[in-house]
Amino acid sequence: QTRSFRYLTLASTPVGVEQVSDEDAKACFQRNASKFQTKEQVSLEFVELNSATLVVPPADEAMLRDRYEQQKSARFGSGDQRLVSHILVAVAGNADAVAQKAALAKASELLAKIRGGASFDVVARESSEDVGSKESGGDLGWIEKTGAFEQSFEDALFGLAVGAVSEPVRTDQGYHLITVRESRAASFRSFEEVRAEIEAEYATSEREHLFGERFNELVEAAFATPGSLEPTAKALESPVQKTELFDRDSGGGIAVFPKVREAAFSDPALVERNNSEAIEVGENHVVVVRILEHKPAAPRKYEDVVAEAKITMSRAEWMH
Repeated sequence: QTRSFRYLTLASTPVGVEQVSDEDAKACFQRNASKFQTKEQVSLEFVELNSATLVVPPADEAMLRDRYEQQKSARFGSGDQRLVSHILVAVAGNADAVAQKAALAKASELLAKIRGGASFDVVARESSEDVGSKESGGDLGWIEKTGAFEQSFEDALFGLAVGAVSEPVRTDQGYHLITVRESRAASFRSFEEVRAEIEAEYATSEREHLFGERFNELVEAAFATPGSLEPTAKALESPVQKTELFDRDSGGGIAVFPKVREAAFSDPALVERNNSEAIEVGENHVVVVRILEHKPAAPRKYEDVVAEAKITMSRAEWMH
């Protein structure tokens, strides 16, 4: 579908504030008195719990070194490593003697073939029964002695010289021929290099633990004495703090957080004058608040809002 149309633009001259008379402004004020009220405001007292400000005891040197040793292999380097390939002749661990003997014989034949000059990679691709590594010539990548493989397998490969091929090694999967292609010596960052990192992690974990304990104390004390924050402050060894007046839409300090303003203007706070629940204002950062002062919305005098009334009137006339 298509349409054609004609149009005409009618220019209008905005009404300036200076063109609004005092009488019209006052009439506008009287018609819209509710729009010229002061906003409802409250101020709060509150107790704050912030893990970032909690003081934890200094780390014990022996404890830091113990953590280093526990995490050394996983985080701060690696132990001796071997680049390994293998060939598997599969046979179940509970297989009978005949099957076991046949598997061992096959593994021995493959070993003889390799020691006779055949390439380990080629034999692995042709004869290995490990589906995961067969196509890559038996490649298992770099292996560190961590217990990820059976002990008999790890003991054999870490006893091999680079380039050597093991005798058949029995595991739960069957018989393995193992070769070490490369060797890499252990390499770890020293305790002195990572001490600051471990100490910072200790402090963080201790603060989180302490925060959890203090949080429980905060909740219990605030609930036990809903009409006062003094017992809560005493339990946390923290001062009772105060805010300036603020309204539902904006505020300073902790009142910048919408959750705090919502709690402050709720019935439990305004009507019952009880402590709030713990309000989360950040990660491991909570406050419990209580109304300190409440100022309801109130009419303003015309003399105080003349300019606002004239602006309102000029906009209304321009729109009209």
